[in-house]
Amino acid sequence: DFRIPGTLEYLDPFSHKENFLAVETFKMLGKTESKDNLNWMIALIIEKDKVYEQVGSVRFVVIVASAIMVLALIIAITLLMRAIVSSRLEAVSSTLSHFFKLLNNQANSSDIKLIEAKSNDELGRMQTAINKNILQTQKTMQEDKQAVQDTIKVVSDVKAGNFAVRIAAEPASPDLKELRDALNGIMDYLQESVGTHMPSIFKIFESYSGLDFRGRIQNASGRVELVTNALGQEIQKMLETSSNFAKDLANDSANLK
Repeated sequence: DFRIPGTLEYLDPFSHKENFLAVETFKMLGKTESKDNLNWMIALIIEKDKVYEQVGSVRFVVIVASAIMVLALIIAITLLMRAIVSSRLEAVSSTLSHFFKLLNNQANSSDIKLIEAKSNDELGRMQTAINKNILQTQKTMQEDKQAVQDTIKVVSDVKAGNFAVRIAAEPASPDLKELRDALNGIMDYLQESVGTHMPSIFKIFESYSGLDFRGRIQNASGRVELVTNALGQEIQKMLETSSNFAKDLANDSANLK
């Protein structure tokens, strides 16, 4: 029914080409009623090949433009991600480099500056883990350093003859703890076997070598200190006995005269 507007296909009997026929009906001068009851229409004929050719051209342009846009977007995202990841990897690498220098005693704890993680992805968690380990290592090294300094001071006091000192620092390293306990055990043995203060013992021995046996070691606790005091006391008693015996002999000799 040609009075119904629409589009249809038909084959041109002369050119033998398929065509599109677009039909649109209308009333003359916009009248809604007509005495002769005639419908006017306008028709447009176009070959299918021309329509598909234009559609193909548009499709090609759309595909090419879409491909260019996707490629540009991929390149932009790649460059952006490379810039972001590269800078963050550089930060992680720098932190690790300083960390290994600290472990190899090539840097001080104060030389390391931690870089705070700005995200919670794999790199961010890696940075956080590295920072945590660096802080723990700094604490461990500080405790061990303090223990070594304390040990050096105690050894210096022991060389001066003071056996009452002990290493009180608490190192983090198990090996340093074992060494501290061993040194403290040696000093316990020296204090128990010898005494507390070697210079006091030497002073008494010098006094004894000058035949002065009146000196005593104060607060003697070690075996050498106790024996030294006992020796001096016994020698003093022997000398007093000898002195009294000599006085008695002198008195007896005077009486005989």
